[in-house]
Amino acid sequence: MFRGIYASACALVEQMARVDLLAANLANASTPGYRRLVTAPESFPELISAGSSPSPGTLRLGVTAAPPIVDLSSGPIEKTDNPLDLAIAGDGFFVISHPSGTRLYTRAGRFLLDATGRLVTPDGYPVLSDRGEVRLPPGRISVAEDGTIAVDNKPIAKLLIVSFPPTASLSPAGHTYYTTTSAPQSTSQARVLQGAIEHSNVNPARELGQMMVALRVYEASVRAMSLQDSSFARLLQAVA
Repeated sequence: MFRGIYASACALVEQMARVDLLAANLANASTPGYRRLVTAPESFPELISAGSSPSPGTLRLGVTAAPPIVDLSSGPIEKTDNPLDLAIAGDGFFVISHPSGTRLYTRAGRFLLDATGRLVTPDGYPVLSDRGEVRLPPGRISVAEDGTIAVDNKPIAKLLIVSFPPTASLSPAGHTYYTTTSAPQSTSQARVLQGAIEHSNVNPARELGQMMVALRVYEASVRAMSLQDSSFARLLQAVA
């Protein structure tokens, strides 16, 4: 009896975590470069084995909220004609230097020039190139598809564009920043588009549909818990 209540409670916690994830996706549906977060897919045999006994005399019940997975599919690209707006067509990430020394990765290419001429994110984090931080003198800025930045047709630096193997696990480090313990790889498949930004890959209609499903599962788990609680109360009355 208590096992059933415990399993229902685990389902409630898991669905609450899923709703929070979907709400975060919806909140960032218009955030350039944002990548939607999804729950780890599990097959029916995996769900069965998750509840199996890991050792004699014990029993695992219910499900747990798995760490979210970053959906790396591309978002729509919009032309802006701003020379410091950069989008990546294909697989790849811009490399950003955090003040802590950590390297961050992003697809959000809405960059700025700070007072010293550094190319930075809206948060003030430097964008990295093959020569370190990018510092640009006054002049007309152009960016080639391979990431080479030139000012008045004079090459200055080449943006670092990296990719990760399919087995890499990226973790959110802010709305549009990601970190990973996997080693980045150089990529020749990505093209840098100047004067354009990539929007979020969130489809609001899809996220709303999944949220409705999660809420229905939550309601079903509440009803299951209530029925089991009522059955347990009747059992206690019968033996009293």
